[in-house]
Amino acid sequence: MSVVLFACSCAANAATCHINDVATLMSCMQYKSTYDTFQLTNDVVCGQGPGNSCCSGANSPLLDFNNFQNKILDGNGHRLTRLAQQKACPAIQVSGASNIQISNLTIDENGNVPPCGPFDGCAPTIEIVDSTDITLNGVHINDGKGNSVNAWGVNGLNFLNSSISNAGVIGLYVGHAVYRQSYRLQVRNSVFAGARANGLAIEGAGGTSPTDNVIANNVFNRNHHHGLWSDGNGGLYNGGQLYLARASNLTVANNTFGDGRCFNCSTSQIWAVEFGTANSADGMTLSNIQLSNNYIFNHLGVGFFLNPNSPVDGTLQISGNKVFGVTSLSNFTSLNLGSNNVGDAPITLSHEGLNGYELFRLNGAFHFESSWAMPNTVQEARMALSLSPRPGARRTPIYRCVQSTVAQNDFPSLDANCEGQVLHSILGYSFEPGHPGAQAFYRCRVGSDHFASWDPGCEGQVVDGPLGYAVPR
Repeated sequence: MSVVLFACSCAANAATCHINDVATLMSCMQYKSTYDTFQLTNDVVCGQGPGNSCCSGANSPLLDFNNFQNKILDGNGHRLTRLAQQKACPAIQVSGASNIQISNLTIDENGNVPPCGPFDGCAPTIEIVDSTDITLNGVHINDGKGNSVNAWGVNGLNFLNSSISNAGVIGLYVGHAVYRQSYRLQVRNSVFAGARANGLAIEGAGGTSPTDNVIANNVFNRNHHHGLWSDGNGGLYNGGQLYLARASNLTVANNTFGDGRCFNCSTSQIWAVEFGTANSADGMTLSNIQLSNNYIFNHLGVGFFLNPNSPVDGTLQISGNKVFGVTSLSNFTSLNLGSNNVGDAPITLSHEGLNGYELFRLNGAFHFESSWAMPNTVQEARMALSLSPRPGARRTPIYRCVQSTVAQNDFPSLDANCEGQVLHSILGYSFEPGHPGAQAFYRCRVGSDHFASWDPGCEGQVVDGPLGYAVPR
């Protein structure tokens, strides 16, 4: 009689261990020194009952690559869903490791479980500590309960083509000048949406030139919509979508910041970028910082906000940015400010859509694809979109673009560069196929006039292509 002690879907000493359920995941982790690559071959769901834990052992990480080198975790486009224990342990931990690559993976932390507060001691979804050359590429995290990603003491962190949606506290939290500073940070082509606090917070990042740390071509929207820290006066602090507290040699370029407002803070104003620690005893915590060619729209607060009592010198430079639908820049001097385009948007921005994103198909002299019901138009369709990227759906926004400063020349687009035209705002995000009530919708064209339609045949007009899934309203 034979006894099976464990089940692994890969042969002994193979280069790749395949993960298709919780049992094979645990087996791959148990024998991880044997394998170079760990690949999901199926969606994996944990937390469904005994023997299906979302932690390994006593609140240990579900997957860990601690003290290992040269490992690859390839999600292969699949989803890891944790139905429980999200607050007790990280889904993934990387500590004392080097050259670890995590790619093509969605981590769904179950939006039905309430988020944590900043002092609840909840685990991050992904924790990276004291490691070198760590890459997250095509990694998507939904509904993390605390900080979605903590990266402390990391020399070489690449966060690429990824997204963090609805973080319970902070989306991506990098470094700490007191405990573990990080170096060589690259955050590119990613989306940070709906974090209750900062989408990205940098408490300690260093380097020797501004290209050592780069935050570029990302989307930040609706972050810091919920105050979490007491202001000492019975209220809650507001803050920035991007928080630069302590950093040197850092470039922030070509990012889009939209739709900033806090719904429970002492003031509803939200900054696109917040600078400094607000503690004069910290001294100068920012040096050799460059912000250029960023697009900021639709904030009830200001574009760039320097916390009072945070000294900066002329090595912090803000220039070439477009700041529309935002009141002003705050607390900077001409020493820091170059030429920025500050004012109202070419087309009036509305604060509709802060609670919910919708695309209004309107007809006047031309079709409009607006995020609010514009006057002197007839509503032909109304399409509710997701507030944030969703598992199983396209992760980047649906944009409202314009061909000129004339509103009738607007069109919806999936291209962040608006197909060579001008970005106006974010209309929202697609739902996934099968979302309750969601239907496919399309971009159509008659002449040079674009419009959105539920009809895949575009009502007999020219079909430009699918836009995603929305819910009729």
